[in-house]
Amino acid sequence: METSQSVPPTVLSDDAPSPERAGDLATTDSDLLRSILARLTHIEEKLDAVTPAAEAARAAMEVAPSFIATLTDIVDEQTEALVSRGIDPEVRIRRLMMLAERLTDPQMMDLAEQLLDRSHKLRTTLELLDQMPGFIATIVDVVDEIAQRALEEGLDLEKGALQGAKAALQFGSFIGPSQLSSIEALLDSGVLDPAALSVIGSAGQALAGSTNGAVTEIGPVGLLRAMRDPDIQRAIGFLVTFGKQFGSALSGASRTTRPVS
Repeated sequence: METSQSVPPTVLSDDAPSPERAGDLATTDSDLLRSILARLTHIEEKLDAVTPAAEAARAAMEVAPSFIATLTDIVDEQTEALVSRGIDPEVRIRRLMMLAERLTDPQMMDLAEQLLDRSHKLRTTLELLDQMPGFIATIVDVVDEIAQRALEEGLDLEKGALQGAKAALQFGSFIGPSQLSSIEALLDSGVLDPAALSVIGSAGQALAGSTNGAVTEIGPVGLLRAMRDPDIQRAIGFLVTFGKQFGSALSGASRTTRPVS
């Protein structure tokens, strides 16, 4: 019996790509593979950069327990040393925290900022303080020199100091409200003005000279003859000016004085 072999018909599917389409798909697949490869290369480079840090972190984690143990031993040793010296570490730590709290207080911070803003003045003050021992030594040398001169002149400084203190105490016990008012009036009167004191000094010198010298009696004619002396004329001019000023002062005083009823 003759067997007939059937050949399956060639089926042409509508989904089969054309040759042009197949080439485009091949190009797209190649670009995708290259993009994936580039991304994998970038990831590998990142991993290479991270690997040393990861190794260092792993090494640190391995060393950390021994480091912490060593640090703990050091802290324990220092704590025992403080306790053996009678120091309570907990008290010191609490005080340190309290000090930190005070230093970080807003008012304290403002004060610190003001000090920093005036640091140049503070530096000048510190420099003056550094020079203070030399300045004090100079003053001591001057006082010693004055004391030596006083001793050479026969002055007893200790006795003078005691007498001065005694006089000051007596003067203080004598001064009362009325005396203070009198002193204030004296200071305001102008008697202690340098110009007035100069005139009083000149008058004192003239009085002393007149007392020590010979006094000659003169009459009216001698007085007229003496008027030609420039010193006499100067003295008379002073007396006239003084009389003018004194009369003006008396007039002002009479206006300010109330009449007694």
